Amino acid sequence: MDLREFFKKEKNIRAGMWLARLTPRVLGYRVAEYAGNKIAESKPAVYQQLRENISYIPGANHEPGKLDELTRRAFINAAKYYYDFYHVIGKPSSKIIENVHIPQSLFDQIKQIQASGRGVLIAGIHLSNFDLGSLCLAALGLKVQGLSAASPNGGYQFQNEIRKKYGFYTTPINPQSLREAIHNLNNGKIVAGGLDWPQHDETELTEVFGKPAYVPLGTARLALLSNAVTIVIAFYKDSRPGYQLHYSEPMEVIRTGNKREDIKLNTRQYIAFFENIVSQYPDQWLMFHKFWAN
Repeated sequence: MDLREFFKKEKNIRAGMWLARLTPRVLGYRVAEYAGNKIAESKPAVYQQLRENISYIPGANHEPGKLDELTRRAFINAAKYYYDFYHVIGKPSSKIIENVHIPQSLFDQIKQIQASGRGVLIAGIHLSNFDLGSLCLAALGLKVQGLSAASPNGGYQFQNEIRKKYGFYTTPINPQSLREAIHNLNNGKIVAGGLDWPQHDETELTEVFGKPAYVPLGTARLALLSNAVTIVIAFYKDSRPGYQLHYSEPMEVIRTGNKREDIKLNTRQYIAFFENIVSQYPDQWLMFHKFWAN
């Protein structure tokens, strides 16, 4: 079975949560190492796709065997992130906050923007434990409308229910939720969405690391329609305990008078941040779907 299909089923996610809650971290991480290594050995379709995506990151393919090693580590990391996420689900919000470290300066900047009457558009990158990180934002009191995959399957719907329990209000992308997002941004509220979830039917391709990619243009469109300030965020794991957050400076909307050019220029400034952080943590970028239009 394709692992991407496995996580689309609610019963599989429930089983993973049940096991993770019962398993101590030392054992959970050992199982994650084993699972990641087995995937790297068998090289299923999802492995090949992630390997292809990582290959576009500068430096990922400069040495013999480096690309395969990065891909292997990415699957081990993914398994650890899933364990950490499922291990705390159902526990008090304080347990989530203990595992994710978000600088107070981010909240200060958001409050400053909102005090001016502007909305804040948070563009998230699928790096490290982004699921746990988003729950932490809500657990710390941030009121957010999250935009998620359109027409969500059972697994996605269940995860949206989990987010809602912790205060992260998630709406699948459709005309109604987009109107709600624009209304919220126009009224000084916060909307969050994914920056790097590939859209294969997008009207324009965006260069990422010098190659055309299926970057969604929705973030730029929302910013232009609402005059919101955009902050790009990425969670990552380093030698410190828990997960860390890196975020961009607030990005003002770029306007030239040419709508098509405005969308491209605003998307480009978001992608510059994406390129920087993904280059630093290539084995933590968990994009299992085709990203580049090679």
